[in-house]
Amino acid sequence: MKRYIIIIMLVLMSLFCYAEEKAPVPWKAASLSFIFPGGGQVYNQSYLKGGVVFLTEATFFGMSVYHHNEMKRFEGKRNISDEDYELYNPDYEFNYYRRNSYYWWLGLSVILSVADAYVDASLWDFEANKSKIHLNLGKDNIGLSLRF
Repeated sequence: MKRYIIIIMLVLMSLFCYAEEKAPVPWKAASLSFIFPGGGQVYNQSYLKGGVVFLTEATFFGMSVYHHNEMKRFEGKRNISDEDYELYNPDYEFNYYRRNSYYWWLGLSVILSVADAYVDASLWDFEANKSKIHLNLGKDNIGLSLRF
């Protein structure tokens, strides 16, 4: 486990050192966010958002592993009666559904973090480009002008 934490810290440090001032590439941000939790947000220089994404995905992953282990622990402790083999075990079923629920939450958070990294990289220079667009309102007309 310590090995994984060291690898994660090295990847984060390399992302911090590699941060550039030029506009980020949207597909690179999305792929970094898919490969490493919060990597795309760190690439876009949204460090706080990257930390929140990392903690969220790590929590969902950790809880799914916990419930998977609990499910395996209760797997062999099913009720056996004289007449039939009853498969229902409330502890097993509870952990099974919890594990699957956390898998879904983890998948949803990964998809949302990838989308967030892509959109954030795409809108990197939005404030600078916003000054190039002007809406002209007249008495009888409405116009939109764009400066290149």
